[in-house]
Amino acid sequence: MSEIRTSVAALVIVAFVSGIAWPQAESGKAAEALLARFAEYQEQQRTSGALALELRAAQERYLEARATLRGFRAGKSKAKLKAARVQIDALEAELVASRRAYEDQARGDLGRRYRARKAELDSTLRSLAAGVGKLLRAQDDLRLRRVRAALFVDKGHFSLAERDLAKVLAKNADDAVALTLRGRCREAKGLTGEALADYRRTLELEPSDERRLRGAVAAFWMNEFTLARQLRDEVKSLTGQTAQLQVDYGWYLKKPLLEEAEKRWKREQAFRAADEKRGDLPRIELKTTRGVIVLELFEDQAPNTVANFVELVEGGFYDGLPWHRVQPLRLAASGKPKEGKKDPAGPGYSIEGEARLGHARHHFRGSVGCLIRGPGRRGGSQFYLLLRPDSDLDGQCTVFGRIVEGVAVLARLGQDDLLERARVTRKRDHPYKSKKVPLR
Repeated sequence: MSEIRTSVAALVIVAFVSGIAWPQAESGKAAEALLARFAEYQEQQRTSGALALELRAAQERYLEARATLRGFRAGKSKAKLKAARVQIDALEAELVASRRAYEDQARGDLGRRYRARKAELDSTLRSLAAGVGKLLRAQDDLRLRRVRAALFVDKGHFSLAERDLAKVLAKNADDAVALTLRGRCREAKGLTGEALADYRRTLELEPSDERRLRGAVAAFWMNEFTLARQLRDEVKSLTGQTAQLQVDYGWYLKKPLLEEAEKRWKREQAFRAADEKRGDLPRIELKTTRGVIVLELFEDQAPNTVANFVELVEGGFYDGLPWHRVQPLRLAASGKPKEGKKDPAGPGYSIEGEARLGHARHHFRGSVGCLIRGPGRRGGSQFYLLLRPDSDLDGQCTVFGRIVEGVAVLARLGQDDLLERARVTRKRDHPYKSKKVPLR
């Protein structure tokens, strides 16, 4: 009798275990199917990206023509512009032709194919995300968490992606895929230094051209131009990379752009060494909705712009003004007066720009610049703080300082957050009086 009871118990156990194994096996098959669909989705991304790059090439030709025309006109008197009418007409004709070519492509077959492929890609993403979510509710699977995190990143839901990535990295802190995705989340939030650290770690674990490119772009944004060049030079091929990475390569890493940035940074480091040696440059503390930012002002290279800024700060001009223009991952601007002022864009006067003087400073991550306005390219009260280098602003807007504390605060600023209070914490022992130009 005891033998019979033992046999029955054994059969019950086998049946119970089989009941668990069966849904697990089915779940495993479903997971494999989703992973295969995710691979197909990534291939769709590459195809869509190729179409986007074709459109981007036409747009870049238009932007280049516009920049060439602006550069030709810049700094020339009316008499010189009149004398150069033939060249200007040719440049304007090129600008019009390139703009029409871009618009034709965007509205034509290429644009229609891109939009159709993008819609198909979005549909696949939503379907994949729903399927992955359903499986994860039934059973945890770190592979699927990585997939869902990647989908969240593609959709711009970075906080949701970080939740999945935290669980993956808790199990394996050296998961290169998860670290790459976390780097992308951090980069999107303006935490570029932390993102660069993630990318550098992935290059130690599992180097790839994608990770080299991401690391190079992050290094560029952090003013680490030599590292950016080294990583760029290790890239074997751009083929198969995402459209955004290929665009970033053209914007930041292409020769001779990166080499020029490296030269400008060496010049800037010499300026900063001299600034530190003197140790007496004016400093301004900005108390914002998101925290405190401390600025150091370049009085030696932009004396009039600095004098104007110090005057305005001491007069309480900036207290309570909004950050009226915020471009995520690029800049935040303030200094636009409240409604009802006589001069709705400035302090009631303007000042001459100092961007084209021989000792003018360049635009890097953390630079403080004076926004220009009007045909005379003059400044006033509006200023901006940069989150990444931007050589396109060199020669256009005056760099008159840099952030010495609070770049992370800048990354968190949102549209219409407040500059609650600005105050001078250090200045040289002389009056600060700017040369003003009356408004016409």
